[in-house]
Amino acid sequence: MKVFVTGGTGSIGLPVVQNLLSHGYEVLALARSERSVRLLKKAGAVVIDGDLRRPKDWLAQIGEIDVIVHLGLEFSPEDGEIDKGFLSALIESRSGQKPLRFIMTGGCWIYGNTGDHKAQEGEGFDESEAWDWWAQSLELANSALELETIVIHPAMVWSKDGNCFGMLDDIRSGGPVRVHENADHRWTLVNDEDLSDLYRLVLEQGQPGEEYNAAGEEGVCLGDLARELCKNHNHHSWLDVVAIADTVREQGEWAEGFGLDQQMSSEKARRELGWKPKSCDISSFFSSRHE
Repeated sequence: MKVFVTGGTGSIGLPVVQNLLSHGYEVLALARSERSVRLLKKAGAVVIDGDLRRPKDWLAQIGEIDVIVHLGLEFSPEDGEIDKGFLSALIESRSGQKPLRFIMTGGCWIYGNTGDHKAQEGEGFDESEAWDWWAQSLELANSALELETIVIHPAMVWSKDGNCFGMLDDIRSGGPVRVHENADHRWTLVNDEDLSDLYRLVLEQGQPGEEYNAAGEEGVCLGDLARELCKNHNHHSWLDVVAIADTVREQGEWAEGFGLDQQMSSEKARRELGWKPKSCDISSFFSSRHE
């Protein structure tokens, strides 16, 4: 099976590319920089030189494919226009052909604040302006006869190299450890390797029109997460609660997600697809053995 991946060198994309290749899939991946080309070639993917901003320049190069895994995202104010342009060009290029399986990436943040409730697929999305463009992209993809769209909503993604949204960097620099908005807020988390397994399972078993949440830890208190990080790295520090308004001013509207109080259920993916994430509790996150 031939799979085309956008965003193939991102925090989600590269593990997905590596996972698919390790399971015998032929992977083509979009690259617009020399760094991306090097990473993808090292992984063993076929590189398609191009930019999501100009899809008509390269769409003809991908040839006959079976699946698209769409992970390209810049976290910039232009995301909506870039995504709309890519989807429109893709749909146009597929006119008259057999519908193409299209795996689209959403995210936990589009559910908004959930509090004590665990968000589940099909419940609808928060109407935050920061993510309104994504809802429009989903509507466009779902309405296209040329695409068989399936959606994955990843929790906040962490990796064995220490990615924890700045917390581990704070520890390495001597602290304090920054916590966004409220230390009692909860985040829903997923390991990148566990998440890559789910993308492959959705590719193999997912049904068009379905959505799947991806969370290893379905809701962990930020204060507990920060303290666990400090304990596992022998760091005696303190928490610095940062107002989310300051984070948004520094990083852009998309960063308001860091201030949400969320929980998210991934029971559907576990039940229907047999997804078995290995990192499912706070004690397994970010320990020194991952260094």
